[in-house]
Amino acid sequence: MRNVKTEVENVINGSLIRIVLVVVALGAILLGMVSPQTAYAAPVTVYDGPFTMTIPGPCVSTDVITLTGRMVITFYQRPDGAGGTHMTFRVVTKAQGTNQDLINPKNYVMNDENVTDFNAPSSGSIDETQVINQGVIRQGETTGDNIFIGSGDDFMGKTTIHFTVNALGVPTATVTDQRFACM
Repeated sequence: MRNVKTEVENVINGSLIRIVLVVVALGAILLGMVSPQTAYAAPVTVYDGPFTMTIPGPCVSTDVITLTGRMVITFYQRPDGAGGTHMTFRVVTKAQGTNQDLINPKNYVMNDENVTDFNAPSSGSIDETQVINQGVIRQGETTGDNIFIGSGDDFMGKTTIHFTVNALGVPTATVTDQRFACM
């Protein structure tokens, strides 16, 4: 029998698309650093289209949820006028889906936001912050189904990763905070 921690790990490990998006974000940041510095009046939309994914239920081990919805990926680049650059890479995914239980189907809504901010001021320091907020919520329920084990089938996750490197290349701050809950 799988436990909640295993299910949460499956959701994280199953989120290959997030890893690909981080790689794309870093590539966009590097491209932005070597390209001519022009200010964008509005974000550049990298992708705006359909999204489909099948995930194991993060909180109920027997659920397999097929989600369909929309994903929007945007990129903002903002030179600061003093030779520095500031960039934001944002991925917002909203989807709905149903588990594959033909006898007792459950409807879910997923909201996922992944924002990466990168700052390289002219001073030579750099910092990057990535915040990922995830929610997979079952529609139409009142409380958790698994009261005896203290959890329900609604999932909430928040990840914050931050680092700062000074102009000498010395790391001066690092934060990694991950919180996951089944409610």
